[in-house]
Amino acid sequence: MARTGKTPVELLADEGVLDPQTILAHTIYLAGHSLVGYPLADDIGILGQAGVHVAHSPVAFSRRGVALESFDRYRRAGIGVALATDAYPLDMFAEMRTAAIMGKLAERNYEAANAADVFAASNLAGAAALGRPDLGRLSVGAKADIVVIDPGTLTFGANPDPVRAIVHLAQPENVDSVLVDGRLLVEGGRITIADEGEILAAVTTSSQKVWDAHATYDPMGRAVDQAFPPALRDWPEA
Repeated sequence: MARTGKTPVELLADEGVLDPQTILAHTIYLAGHSLVGYPLADDIGILGQAGVHVAHSPVAFSRRGVALESFDRYRRAGIGVALATDAYPLDMFAEMRTAAIMGKLAERNYEAANAADVFAASNLAGAAALGRPDLGRLSVGAKADIVVIDPGTLTFGANPDPVRAIVHLAQPENVDSVLVDGRLLVEGGRITIADEGEILAAVTTSSQKVWDAHATYDPMGRAVDQAFPPALRDWPEA
């Protein structure tokens, strides 16, 4: 801003970067956002006119008290909002639920970020962003990518709208089967192509190495439990 007098979006537009093949990550801090001090500019309008896509990962930002402003506003401008995952455990159900909640909070409107639009952002919008009409749908010529969800659980309860239930209530445990390009990867809620216990053991080992080395790359030399204090202190010794 100090060097060019333009917002990052205005500068990208001037450089010819923005078009329907562009996918921008997050794209939260635009002119007009409540946490940004940019001068008045129509960043959202510029992105919409260019037909760009945004990879929206609401869970990671919501944990920091930050929201897209807003899901509906971006879509109305013509921006393709596709849900992505950017925080463990890479749970698309959580991303949908958080997108809906944060979208309503940002608009102060319970009808905002409705279930149909949020659900479409989890599949069709991502396929469109990638230029892949063979993804995100069940149709002739499309990849045989199928997720089978079991609604007969207390998580779903009695719900007349399955899409709304998926967006607001579903958990990973509700997934019964997953096929990717016709290949069965999950059956009966269990991964078929790997041993979950082995995966968890390997992840635990590698994660511990990262935690042990945290002080070497933390700007203030803090150990992991100093940078991220535990939610509960250790039980005092008797």
